[in-house]
Amino acid sequence: MLNYFKRINFRREKIAVAWVLALISSLPVLFIVWLSILNSEDIQKSVFFPQKRNDKVTFFVPTEKDIIVATNLGYIRNFEGKEILNINSVSTVYAQNKASLWAFSANRGLIEIDMKDKQEKKSYDWNFFRNSYENFDQSRFLVSGDVLPKHFVELANYLNTAPALPSENENITVSSLVGFKFFESEEIINQLNWILANDKILNSILDYWTKREDWLNPQIYNLKKNKNISEKEKHLLFRFCLSELFPNEISRVKFFPWQDLWISQIVSSGLAILATENKVAIGVRGDFFPGVAIFDTETKQVTWITEATGLPNASVQNIVKISKPSTIQNDTILVVHDIGFSIIQLESRKIIRNVMFGEHELPDLAGQNLYIKVYEEPPPKEKVLPNEIILQDEIIVLPSKKGLPAKKPPPSQAKKTPLGKKALPEPKVSIPEEKVPLPSEKTLLNRKISINYGTRNLIFNYDNFKIEQKQEQEQEQTLDYSSISSYYENKNGYKWVGYGDGKLEVLNESNLNIQTSSIPKGKRTFQWNNYQDIIKIMPIGPFFKNSILLSLSISLLCTFLAILPSYAISRLRFFGKAAFARIMLSSQVLSSLPFLIPIFVIFNILQMKSFQLFNNFTIIILVNIAFFLPLAVQFLFNMFKAIPPNLEESAMIDGCTPWTTFWKIIIPIILPSLAICLVYIFLFAWDEILFIWILSTDSTTATLPVGIRLTVGQLANRPELLMAFSIIASLPPILLFALIQPLLIKEKIMPFNLNKLFKMLIQPQKLVSKFSQWKISLKHIPKFSSQKDLRAKLPSFMRNEGKNT
Repeated sequence: MLNYFKRINFRREKIAVAWVLALISSLPVLFIVWLSILNSEDIQKSVFFPQKRNDKVTFFVPTEKDIIVATNLGYIRNFEGKEILNINSVSTVYAQNKASLWAFSANRGLIEIDMKDKQEKKSYDWNFFRNSYENFDQSRFLVSGDVLPKHFVELANYLNTAPALPSENENITVSSLVGFKFFESEEIINQLNWILANDKILNSILDYWTKREDWLNPQIYNLKKNKNISEKEKHLLFRFCLSELFPNEISRVKFFPWQDLWISQIVSSGLAILATENKVAIGVRGDFFPGVAIFDTETKQVTWITEATGLPNASVQNIVKISKPSTIQNDTILVVHDIGFSIIQLESRKIIRNVMFGEHELPDLAGQNLYIKVYEEPPPKEKVLPNEIILQDEIIVLPSKKGLPAKKPPPSQAKKTPLGKKALPEPKVSIPEEKVPLPSEKTLLNRKISINYGTRNLIFNYDNFKIEQKQEQEQEQTLDYSSISSYYENKNGYKWVGYGDGKLEVLNESNLNIQTSSIPKGKRTFQWNNYQDIIKIMPIGPFFKNSILLSLSISLLCTFLAILPSYAISRLRFFGKAAFARIMLSSQVLSSLPFLIPIFVIFNILQMKSFQLFNNFTIIILVNIAFFLPLAVQFLFNMFKAIPPNLEESAMIDGCTPWTTFWKIIIPIILPSLAICLVYIFLFAWDEILFIWILSTDSTTATLPVGIRLTVGQLANRPELLMAFSIIASLPPILLFALIQPLLIKEKIMPFNLNKLFKMLIQPQKLVSKFSQWKISLKHIPKFSSQKDLRAKLPSFMRNEGKNT
């Protein structure tokens, strides 16, 4: 009984030791996986556990009863910090109109929130904006901010007088083809758009232009070859041809493709949003977003203001409405970007004026955190009513010097009623209403904005483009706008201020603190979006395809080419066999680094002689085969050497030729070794970077290791993205081993398991026994210690009972 328990305990110890060793061997991979789902800030602080994020206030939502705060992490809270709603977003900014509260976030896009029901109504993700941008007709002619009146005149003269094709009839102009004269004003834009909308006129112009064969733009040739050309492609073909024939600021094609957005990039850049009566304008601080998207809250459609319409820069920092509520049909916004301001009409998407930093007395504010708001003129001094008692319906009104009611007069001064018996009741205010004249067109637009940055403030009048006021107050009386995350001020001068650390303050007119609160920190979360981000940042798809293609090609060719030389070294006798074996073995000791520079120099010389050697899959495969082939030969040489020569001798005695013996006897025996060699070379080729790095100059032939090297150069400060890329690059070898492992264990293919593989490699006699068992389809083979025992178990055609071998 004691021995039984000892055996059980010993078995448990072996299992425990096996699990400990497995855990130790997997620790590096597990650590990389853990780092790939952390935040970069935590890793840079050497904190390897998700920390609670600071949730700063980014918007104050005034309601009828209270001020509600909306935070960066998508929480809607009251001023005391109690949660009202959570929309599960990051890097969120907000805007409000009468209909809803609009949230714009890095991970969820645009979200509509009903503040009455305190519920989320609908969301529009980034794919919605991407589809709207790709479906947006960018071939339409637009008036951009860089188009001057002379450009209208110049293009009209071209179209009215110049030949439609330089080498054709001079009397045939674009004007004669369409049947009208082009205006030398902004109306030419509508005429060109009318041509795009009229299929008959458009086809006649394109048919005439297709006579030309010497176009410089290659896209024109590609569109001309397309027999089933779509309507959008026709518009692009017209734009390309017009731009090449009549170059002008109006005819110039400005096409900007959509770039994939990744969440971490948006979080680090920042978002901007503005809500008007029926539109929501959004922008992203970064050149990866095409410009400003205008979302119509009624039709749920998106229009775009891009560089094609004259927007100087797609890096939008802030959007401010500068038209008054009475001009709903023609809302005017001020877009603040990294290099200045742009004044835009929403309805027509027309840029009225671009003002750059450094111009018109504006300081260079590039990179500054600016707080822009419409500057409201101080209210005029109230009129002083006549200093006399007014009797209206027996109510006494005593105006004060400031236009406010005076205190109740003493009884001696109060007039009596005609009856003279009772004193008048307590006086009440009754100021006659004055008719306010309707605002003129000039007053419909607020002409000034207040720019706050740091502790400084300036008033900019963009009507005459001058700085009217520039001041820097004392620190005690000025807000430090560099640390403020949100700011709201009501008509009475009270200010609600939110800071980046979640602190809240309420200030009076003198900026004195009258109430303080704080927002709780966010939850601890793992950044699973790191994998999504790295897929969008780097072209992982082409890297994967190239790695699989090169690794499979190199491993298959190396294994196949190594069969004959390894067998020849192990069996045949030839001159220089020993020297050849030593040279081959010593080649594995040398590093491949000394060969990099000579290979690069030689290939560069051949490249200049019109040999296409770089970015060539064939050249990369051949170079890698030259370095991996000795390794495969050395591996298979040991396998062939472990097979007893008696098997071949017996087969040849029974009438087999050397080739028949080799292919039907030897190859089936070493087939498992060939599979192991194939996997072994595949793993080496998958990790190869040196030769591919110098022979591949772009992503067409670059592999995953090269992609990781490129990522290190681009995202050196983002270790979590590098770890995510490393995990993605490690998945194919892991999956390959997981697929092959059942084949190594399965008895029908290999009659040994992985636990005995190492012992079999050390003891070749056992390995041959198992291989022979698999070949002759016997279930059991006893251990043999002599050639006689081996011959007894051979099939009949291998036996030679009449001779001693």
